[in-house]
Amino acid sequence: MKISYDNKADAFYIMAKNAKITRTKRVARDVLIDLDAKGAIRGIEILNASSWFLTNNKQLRIEIGNRKIPVPAL
Repeated sequence: MKISYDNKADAFYIMAKNAKITRTKRVARDVLIDLDAKGAIRGIEILNASSWFLTNNKQLRIEIGNRKIPVPAL
């Protein structure tokens, strides 16, 4: 699994598995999922990510329980 953040595009991406993406489906206004040929989810992209996640000095981070994990910018 790979998690990344593109600061210029303000896009957060989670790649579940490196595979050929055959289709992208919008599931919410700012959420897209990448699917492989079998329809399995291979990636999730969240646009306008800074409005979804906490920021600290322009550092995007996610919270899991009590842990705050910084997300590296591309």
